[in-house]
Amino acid sequence: MKKNIREIIVPVFILIACLFTFYAVVYIFNYKVDEDKSVEKVKVIEKEKKEEVKEEPYVEPYVNNLPTFRNNYQNNNIMGIIEIPGVVNEALVAKAGDNEYYLNRNLWNQYDGIGAPFFDYRNGDLNNDRQVNIYGHNSQNTAILDRLPLAKLMNYTDANFFNTYKDLYLYTDTQKVHYEIIGIKIIQKSNNYHMTIHFYDDKDFIDHTNKLLEGSLNRREATIKKTDRILVLQTCNYNPPDTLAIIICKTV
Repeated sequence: MKKNIREIIVPVFILIACLFTFYAVVYIFNYKVDEDKSVEKVKVIEKEKKEEVKEEPYVEPYVNNLPTFRNNYQNNNIMGIIEIPGVVNEALVAKAGDNEYYLNRNLWNQYDGIGAPFFDYRNGDLNNDRQVNIYGHNSQNTAILDRLPLAKLMNYTDANFFNTYKDLYLYTDTQKVHYEIIGIKIIQKSNNYHMTIHFYDDKDFIDHTNKLLEGSLNRREATIKKTDRILVLQTCNYNPPDTLAIIICKTV
């Protein structure tokens, strides 16, 4: 009788043990799956939180120094500053109602044959015009060259100089614009193509700029895009006589 009971009990215990093991395995597996899902959900939530609190890169606040210069010179026509690191340091640029006034007046608005650098009067929006022009005197009188910041642009006729100093910054009342000097060209004074500053459409602007760069004495490889803006600087050139040197720049 005891043998019969043992024969019954042992298989029952084995069956119970198997069932317990099976359910334990199923429970652990389900728990593991749920745990993995929970961990993955937590990771997603944490990622979303990180994206939400992602900090914007620090941008140095723009400091507008033009009001100080206007006050110093008692001249509200001062509208910009040019800086070419290593070449030109803080050249003030005025803007009058025509392209004649600052040919013979300094920044105090006093008569002076040396004049002062000035924007083309047609540039109504220095921050958004597709092409901005700046004009300034050069001279063969070496005694006054330090008073003519644009005369230094003639150094760009040298290929090594051109390749070394490529950055130009224009400061206005609201922003600092970084330009790259991409070409220098010697033209006849009768050639005023570079004075075109208004364009019909994107194609007209791109075609104009590419044509403007044609025949450059020194030139940097640059693709002109419709989103670019152009800065043209003009000064006198004396070799050959009756010519102009123009520096062509594009926004970076």
